[in-house]
Amino acid sequence: MIELGSNDPDSGRDSGTVCGRFSIAIDGKIQRCVIYLSIVALALTSLGYDPFLRVEERKAAEAAEAEAAYESFYAGLEEEADEDADDIEINYQPNLYLARILTPCLTCWLITKSNDLHLVNTICGLGHLAVSLFYMFLMLSRDVNALVSICGFISEIFWAGKIVLYYYQILSLSDVTDRYANIIYGVIAQSFGASLLPWIVNSLEESWEQSQHIINIAVALIHLLLFHPFGHCEESSKQGSFEANKAYKFQTLVSISTLSVIILSAISNVTLQWFLNNNETLLRSFLPFFVGDDAWETFWNVVYHGIAFTFLGFFCIFLSTSQVLFAAFLVNFLAGTAYLYLEEDIAARLAIPTGAFTFATALALLAELCPRDRLIPLLGIIFVIVNTATYGYFGLLTLFWSSPDIVIIVVWAANGFFALILAVLWRELSQLSREDRVARPDRSGSFRTVITTIS
Repeated sequence: MIELGSNDPDSGRDSGTVCGRFSIAIDGKIQRCVIYLSIVALALTSLGYDPFLRVEERKAAEAAEAEAAYESFYAGLEEEADEDADDIEINYQPNLYLARILTPCLTCWLITKSNDLHLVNTICGLGHLAVSLFYMFLMLSRDVNALVSICGFISEIFWAGKIVLYYYQILSLSDVTDRYANIIYGVIAQSFGASLLPWIVNSLEESWEQSQHIINIAVALIHLLLFHPFGHCEESSKQGSFEANKAYKFQTLVSISTLSVIILSAISNVTLQWFLNNNETLLRSFLPFFVGDDAWETFWNVVYHGIAFTFLGFFCIFLSTSQVLFAAFLVNFLAGTAYLYLEEDIAARLAIPTGAFTFATALALLAELCPRDRLIPLLGIIFVIVNTATYGYFGLLTLFWSSPDIVIIVVWAANGFFALILAVLWRELSQLSREDRVARPDRSGSFRTVITTIS
């Protein structure tokens, strides 16, 4: 036992060793807490939605119902209604979509310049809370729509910026063995949060018109409080075990293929959301949001998500990250093809979570190949690409004679062609050098433990 005041020179060294190990253990616990809270925060970001757009969508739905009831009395108007149905109106929503596209660069610049995650969390938390409160006061006062649009633009900047920030925290603080699992958990949390939002909002709007404002304010306040106790976590983040994986022989080929998968998956999910929502709501690149879902439809949508993520999760046990990427992309393509030929909504609702899983796997694979000093630019590029997918779909829609049917055929043909390319490159993408294969850590991490426990 070490006594205080001992003159033994080894006692000081032992004491320092013990204190150092205790400090490392504390830092490790802080890192895990921040990672878990980031996953929770990602789930909460899925509950965010623009309130003014929500009001417009509700008014449009009520007007459509009234028009349908009126036209039911006049059989002669059916032909005119059919002619009008052929006209596709694209709602570009520049105040919301452009905010998503610009935000990743702004957030990554802020993280780089500040070099302090706690400061960036505080700025995003306080700014978002202030904007959400001001937004609600403007809507209550029925003020000028221009100010409301500006508030919606700034609010969307904070929503999109927080997603980038929380994924950066997960990537930078996770151990090499747990990084992939934590990214998957984050995407699952986001997807289930987005699935539950229609039921929450539709239930509250019946008794409270401003429910979306209250949800946004509550989420902004919780985000502000979540990371407040961890003001010193930047010290532990600098000690995180983040290293590039050199085991892949063809890293450039893997990177290009993975970025192509991200682009195709994002456009494919936007295409499916366009069809499932009948062009009635804001499109999300890899998250579900079905504005018309009631409680029963929401329940089944959550069940479909559980089936999709559980099925794809088993791939993580037996396959490497690059092989899981190909398998998830193939499942996403097959589900989308089933929707294309069978016109069954269940297939599309299964394809959207498989697309989210594919995105998460691609993000993890790029993080494996990326050194720590390039992680922030990589995140910026990835989320800019993902958020631009909506305008990519609009461009295809304009190019192909405003025909969504032609666009979905072209998009899924591109998916099928690229799936064949990945099948040809399967061996090259997943080939490892022998010495690295033996020493390579198990990337499935805690995900393997969870699946094994369930089994």
